[in-house]
Amino acid sequence: MEKIISIIIPTYNMEDFIAKNLQSLIIPQHFDDIEVLVVNDGSKDKSSEIAHQFAEKYPRSIKVIDKQNGNYGSCINVGLQHATGKYVKILDADDYFETANFDTMIGILKNVDADLIITHFAFVTPTGETGEIRNLHIPANQILNINDIAHKKTIQGLWMHEIAYRRENVIKMGYHQREGISYTDVQWGFDPMFSVKTVYYINLLIYRYLVGRDGQTMDINIYRKKFGHEFQCTSAMLDTFVSTPLGSKAVKQMMFDKMKGRIIALYKRAMVDLEDLSNEDMIKFDQELKVKSPQLYKVTDRKLLSTPLFCYPYIHAWRKNHEGMLFLFVLKMYKKYKR
Repeated sequence: MEKIISIIIPTYNMEDFIAKNLQSLIIPQHFDDIEVLVVNDGSKDKSSEIAHQFAEKYPRSIKVIDKQNGNYGSCINVGLQHATGKYVKILDADDYFETANFDTMIGILKNVDADLIITHFAFVTPTGETGEIRNLHIPANQILNINDIAHKKTIQGLWMHEIAYRRENVIKMGYHQREGISYTDVQWGFDPMFSVKTVYYINLLIYRYLVGRDGQTMDINIYRKKFGHEFQCTSAMLDTFVSTPLGSKAVKQMMFDKMKGRIIALYKRAMVDLEDLSNEDMIKFDQELKVKSPQLYKVTDRKLLSTPLFCYPYIHAWRKNHEGMLFLFVLKMYKKYKR
């Protein structure tokens, strides 16, 4: 019997979280429908031991794959090699699902045939405080054509936590996540979108995304050190963007806007928030962008810092001279204005 959905759980030193994570996926009436793949990335703590205990207790649903450390993307790639479900979704080991809603979701998926399944996620703090759920502004509980919703900002900005894909499409397109670096989860919201023609939106909170814990890759001190990984990941996305044949005009525009939005956001984060004007990975990526996609390069070159007070093409100025006095002065004034 084919599993309805495969859940890939990249895991590295998550002994404090993996039990809660896996417990949220235990639904006895759906043991034969759910495939949980815990991909242990060479953890040095008890993550693997705990996961194996769950696998022994729930062998019809849970499987543990122990591998050498290769970072997040390698876990996804290995997980996809073992996955058998009709749909595939990623769940980080420190996060968890809303069990009752996940139960409902599985029941719905038994009667759905679409390329992309969209559900909700919410931020949750270590103390249990839950953030708001954003409105996606698309019809629920019906098959949608991607061409009809591709123009919506909520679709262009889908988070990894909201997405499950038809596994067959992901495998067929040869999806491969960048290995050896952090922040590659953003690829999951980009590359496989090229395979999507039909969409089904389930208006339920499924994914609870833990934020604010110690040691998280989004911790500002860790993020500063690894910020260059964002550009390495974006470089992989750019390669997919320029090499993948696109279908309809609507999808072409959606993927262009997704790529443009990410590039602009990263450049602004580097220059304004992190003051990292000489990041080697950013400089290298910008050179690649100019060669591989002159159109994206041109569009980002015209981007203004903000309107109406700072109508200044900051990316253009950085490209021209990232040590220029006017450029540095404008950035300083803008940061002061923001505070």
